[in-house]
Amino acid sequence: MDLKSTSSSLGFRLSGGFIKNENGIPCEVMKKGDFLTSLKQKHVNGYIQKLFSSNEKKFNMKSLNDFIIFLKDLFKFFKEQNTRSFLCTSILAIVDNISESYAFKLIGFKFVQNLPNDKQDENVITGLLKLSNIC
Repeated sequence: MDLKSTSSSLGFRLSGGFIKNENGIPCEVMKKGDFLTSLKQKHVNGYIQKLFSSNEKKFNMKSLNDFIIFLKDLFKFFKEQNTRSFLCTSILAIVDNISESYAFKLIGFKFVQNLPNDKQDENVITGLLKLSNIC
């Protein structure tokens, strides 16, 4: 487990992002490295708020609600149907308030293995649950 990021405390980590201003110009760039290791649990809420406020001065509640539905659907899949373990998988979240579009995807399937019978991917389930609770 990655002890230098929020992976151990939250079950997930924010690995990077671009926050854009109301003109669509990046005003904050977060990259792996210093950002990843310096981000603390107390800062995560602020970055989630920035993501759903990107390009605007107000919070995009519709995109957040759809993100929560996405997380709940993933949680249900991993609890009820999934038969594999996913290591280093990620959620890609794109929120563009200028064009009023957003997308949420599960990505990164390089390290996948079968789970023993009747086992669940507790790492992913824990991360999804904690992320849902923060949102």
